[in-house]
Amino acid sequence: MIKKPKSIFTFKERRKISHIDKMIKKLKLMSTLIKGEKILDIGFATNPNPFLKNAIGIDIQKVRKPKNYKKIYRLNLNKNKLPFKNSSFDSIIAADVIEHVENPYPLLKECNRILKQNGKLIISIPNPVYFWAVVKNIFYRLPKEGATEGTHLYSWTIFEMVNILKHAGFNCLKLWGTIIRTPLIMVEVPVARFPALGTIIVYECEKTSKPSKYVVIKDSNKKVKKIGR
Repeated sequence: MIKKPKSIFTFKERRKISHIDKMIKKLKLMSTLIKGEKILDIGFATNPNPFLKNAIGIDIQKVRKPKNYKKIYRLNLNKNKLPFKNSSFDSIIAADVIEHVENPYPLLKECNRILKQNGKLIISIPNPVYFWAVVKNIFYRLPKEGATEGTHLYSWTIFEMVNILKHAGFNCLKLWGTIIRTPLIMVEVPVARFPALGTIIVYECEKTSKPSKYVVIKDSNKKVKKIGR
């Protein structure tokens, strides 16, 4: 009887390869959604996008400039505003960034400021209701880490993220999924058309207005009111 050959990779190695493959596919997808020639890539350092041309990168880490990037800036997004003039860019990419920032909404407002009217904002964030994340939340005392990686400060459902983006002056044109993956046998299925099933969701947005200058509350009669700031 012929024995089935063992995999040349360990489970950890296969998981790492899977992560790299998923990341490359996500970066390629995001690069196809941009418009124009003036592109800003926020938080590029860990995974520079090889599919961009003459992009400007910004990150808190000190790294060498990728060959396909025009210029890079080192900046702490928790302390500093984006160092660009109003309406400077055609598109902005932020791949798995805003969940790491202490206060994401001011960053979205800054993106709105430096984007041209009808410019594109392409962001990706982890899906907090991905099935494995839900399992971890149910048995939250068992995993060594929480439902998301330890460096994530926030998570948003699709409805929450769309609402925040709308408040920041963006219209979500389309949502894209990445892959759905079983945690043990490492089977992966593309779910681009079903974003709610994916491990990560890509939001394709367009700047349509300035950020809202009001907050929404409910009065004593439970009526929704908008109060200017």
